[in-house]
Amino acid sequence: MSILWKLTPKQKNTNYSDIVIRIANGQDINLSDFDVSEVPSVMREYKDEIVDFLLEHGLNSLINSEVILEEVVAKGAAQNQIINVMHKYLDKIGIDTELIIIDPYFLSSTNDSTYTQTIDMVLARYISVIDDLIFITNPNKVDHSIKNTIRNNLISRKSTLNIQFKTSTDYHDRFWISNQRTSGILTGTSINGYGKKYALIDRLKKVDVSKIINSLQTVGLI
Repeated sequence: MSILWKLTPKQKNTNYSDIVIRIANGQDINLSDFDVSEVPSVMREYKDEIVDFLLEHGLNSLINSEVILEEVVAKGAAQNQIINVMHKYLDKIGIDTELIIIDPYFLSSTNDSTYTQTIDMVLARYISVIDDLIFITNPNKVDHSIKNTIRNNLISRKSTLNIQFKTSTDYHDRFWISNQRTSGILTGTSINGYGKKYALIDRLKKVDVSKIINSLQTVGLI
């Protein structure tokens, strides 16, 4: 049975995000700054908000809305935790014969000696179905040793894999796009940054994926 609790801050400056981060890290939480109550019925509890939403956006907006998943990757996360989170989100979007990875620092130098292995283990799950793998990175942030290691690791898993390395300075955020170029995820940092600081990973809305794809096609990157 699921129980839904409502937290109401006792003071205006109460920091709710601290609780989310502590839960994400498996740490104890202190709810003394909140009034805690059970929500027996979501419809009754948020009736006014639901009615206002339907009046503004219509019932069809609920039927066609996309579920957006967000997760905090904790500082100090181990390699297997990072790989598991990536698999969770990539499984959700559906990887097909093409995977596009936009990340300005994907091939940059790092002091993480396990980085290329992590990339290999993340992609190994999907390598049997991927035919085309496209990396788009910052031209000034390419470590050729890391680039060659990643390429050699992947080719050793699938010799027919078509790997393309392209560069652009137009993209700041990190996107992984697949499923016939209709679905993707946003990573709050490059994979070699997970575990160093708190960072998010989230699903992209389809409309945002479409905008990114259009921009890539406009400049001839895909």
